[in-house]
Amino acid sequence: MPEEVTPPFDFSSMRGVETHRWEDDDTFDLPPPQSEEEVRLDRQEKREVLIRQVSEGLMMPATADDIAVTNRLGRLSSRFRHSPDLNPELSFWNVEMTAAWIKEKSAVAVHRHYEPYYADMTVWTQYPPFAQRPRQASRDARTASLRYRLVTLEKARFEGLYHCFDGKHKALPPLSEFFPTLRGQLATGAISAIGTPLRPDIDRPRIAAGYWQTADFDVTDEHGACLRLQGTVIFRDIQFNAAKLLSLYPPPLSMRISPARVRRWNNEIVLNEAYKVSIVEKLRAVFPRGVPDWRPKKTRDRELRRALGPDLTRRWGCEAEGRPFNDEAFCIAMDRILGVALRPDVVVITGFKAKDG
Repeated sequence: MPEEVTPPFDFSSMRGVETHRWEDDDTFDLPPPQSEEEVRLDRQEKREVLIRQVSEGLMMPATADDIAVTNRLGRLSSRFRHSPDLNPELSFWNVEMTAAWIKEKSAVAVHRHYEPYYADMTVWTQYPPFAQRPRQASRDARTASLRYRLVTLEKARFEGLYHCFDGKHKALPPLSEFFPTLRGQLATGAISAIGTPLRPDIDRPRIAAGYWQTADFDVTDEHGACLRLQGTVIFRDIQFNAAKLLSLYPPPLSMRISPARVRRWNNEIVLNEAYKVSIVEKLRAVFPRGVPDWRPKKTRDRELRRALGPDLTRRWGCEAEGRPFNDEAFCIAMDRILGVALRPDVVVITGFKAKDG
């Protein structure tokens, strides 16, 4: 039997077929697309379900994180992205970093108190065990020991506990335990410190050793680590020279120092406005070996704002005063100032160097 051959389709015959013109009020049976807000709420609801499962002991934290990533909900807990080695970019340490080092001699313990490392980080922490009530089911007792909650890392205080990168609880040593010795080392100049001066007759961030013999040291929410003279704060946000701390409180032989990329300071810096001079002086005090080569610029500007503090960045805005911060103007200003103050090439530093602020 001969094979039947299908004649070619005559596309010209379609010209006479009436077509439907869709009007604006035509409807389909498909569900309407979700708005961005609906998608966000749906995603948040699914994340909260996973968090609740972990908090009730029905799922382990690692499993919840894996499910969240697989379903594109975003990882629930943060990954610790920083090296366990000491970072030589951090030429000066705040008082919490200093206390952690004196107590533990651990780079991770120091970095836990450096805000860019812990800001916005979330970790799983185990609920504290509680006494089993009479007649409590054994399953409830087992579940209670596996319950975790998700917490956001915050600034540690000298009173009370704080969460570490691994979710465990720790406490800083009391100031009375280590600061009298540290104060003596500051008073003799064995360790140097810098801060933001608040008295008109003090125009340099470096704190003269003599102040440590007469002024009172305190840590407050408003001023951070500060020095008071006759009840008046003269320096706020005090930091201590890391290299000199390490010389008096040396690290274990097994500890390494990670390399850092910086741009060195120019030998001659000519700036024609006082606020630019003040900015460079503060940055040279905080980063005497050069400004870290932070990238992208969004990261750079965030770090520079933290280093400069609210007083030196107020001209670009102040949230506390109801003036939104102008990120674009700040970025342009930093480009211009650092373009004059820093050498264009990037160098690698591999260790701390004792140099006064």
